[in-house]
Amino acid sequence: MRTIIVGGGRIGKFISKDLDDFVIIEKERIRAENLAREVGEEHVIVGDGEDPQVLEKAGAKHADALLAITNQDRTNLKVALAAKAMGIPRVIARCDDPAYIDTMHSEGVESVICPAQTASRMIHSTLFHDVQEIASIHVTKGSLLDGTRLGDVGSLAKTRVLGVIRKNDVLKPDPDLAVKSGDEVLLCSLGGMSPELRQLMARETTGLLPFSEIVVMIGDEAMIETVGDESLYLAAHLGKIPVEVHYPADEPPQRLQDLAQIWGVPVEHFSMKSGVETGFTCILFRKMQKNSLVAVGPGEITNKRSFKQCDLMKMLERDKVPVLICRRKIPYTKILAVYDGSEDSMDLAEAVLKIALHTGSSLHILDISEQEGNILDLEHLKRLGRSRDIEVKQLSIEGNPTLDLVALVTGGGYSMLAIRWSCSNVRKDILRKVIADSALSVLLVR
Repeated sequence: MRTIIVGGGRIGKFISKDLDDFVIIEKERIRAENLAREVGEEHVIVGDGEDPQVLEKAGAKHADALLAITNQDRTNLKVALAAKAMGIPRVIARCDDPAYIDTMHSEGVESVICPAQTASRMIHSTLFHDVQEIASIHVTKGSLLDGTRLGDVGSLAKTRVLGVIRKNDVLKPDPDLAVKSGDEVLLCSLGGMSPELRQLMARETTGLLPFSEIVVMIGDEAMIETVGDESLYLAAHLGKIPVEVHYPADEPPQRLQDLAQIWGVPVEHFSMKSGVETGFTCILFRKMQKNSLVAVGPGEITNKRSFKQCDLMKMLERDKVPVLICRRKIPYTKILAVYDGSEDSMDLAEAVLKIALHTGSSLHILDISEQEGNILDLEHLKRLGRSRDIEVKQLSIEGNPTLDLVALVTGGGYSMLAIRWSCSNVRKDILRKVIADSALSVLLVR
């Protein structure tokens, strides 16, 4: 029996152990090479399982079954449909999000396996005979549940708490246990999901907003479209958070007024005229809210010979305020974040994931930390992405971190780069040039 497995992760490798005639298609070259050393080179193909030519190379014409088991539901659906179109008799697709199962069925994929549902049924049958549904909530920094006692979580949801997944540990449901950012809280509903639980799950999504406001600095008319369009696009997708526009005129630009009305974004205008409000200096005297974002254009703010002398560095040094250097790369489709092993870079990666969740973008995280093994916080971000059908991919450096970063920025097809100015392992002069001259929008923190 010839079986094609698309997705060379742990599940694919485990299944292959019980098969004689099989081939695994894996998109990431490094993972494919490692897999080939374990199962044999003749059983591994590097390629995209959605591509009919790759499927044909894997022997689709003579295959008896195909398993689409990557960690991305949309990819599995596309692979399954491609396999069915090529006439493979038995096609099975993995689906991590139970809400996506109906979509797969409606598209014509009959056999769908959902690990979450399988685990839920096992818990039902072995522990809680009166439980009808299992829910999980991913806790993010600053959200409603961050720091809340587990006993209070149960009271808020009017339901039973099964436990907490924290990094690689499963913690018992101790009422005095404080929930932390990065936790996944497991709850079960008795007699159906309670209105309180649904409300709690809805309220928890407010923790998925990376910013509470966007302060927009438009120094001249040439920057209206570049900075204004991207700022309002982002505000609209982040739940219509307020935008404060600083512009050297008595009235805000008509283009921004029109976009604000179309997208329903609240905009407040401040005129930059003279004295302390000249140029970008006014932002240095403004009291920032928690989770404020400053949006600027590339122009003069990145063209100073020494970054230490320009307003950009002064902004970054104030209350750790992130700065978005806009280049109107909208809509966002693919975002690159750089993780250097620091807590600040992990916070930045989480903030960018929240942007991806709201804009539908994929997120690639370039790991230059040189840490060995799985990084648990990154694994949490991947789980959170999977729970909302967003691709979160971890990239490893293949040589020099600076050269790898430049290659991705110039040829990776990204809409935005998110990076720390004090990022370790990247040459400062090259990073300065990337920030100043790249075609991407850049989200920068100190």
